Amino acid sequence: MRADADNIRNAKLDFVVKTPSGTAIKERLLTDKRGQATLSLSLSSQQGRGTYHIAIRASRSGYITARASLKFGVR
Repeated sequence: MRADADNIRNAKLDFVVKTPSGTAIKERLLTDKRGQATLSLSLSSQQGRGTYHIAIRASRSGYITARASLKFGVR
């Protein structure tokens, strides 16, 4: 990745959201001219309470692929 790359336009962001029941929700977004993207999901009561896991992969030709993950709980 270039050290001067503050905003990376058109980077692919691959999201995988795993629900407490094990269902995987997959989404792909592209970053805008500011290098930003927003993922919005509506979770139904069927997906339930418990821990959700989110894995994110960001990639673009000429750059190092980045990965991140997080989890959150619904009570």
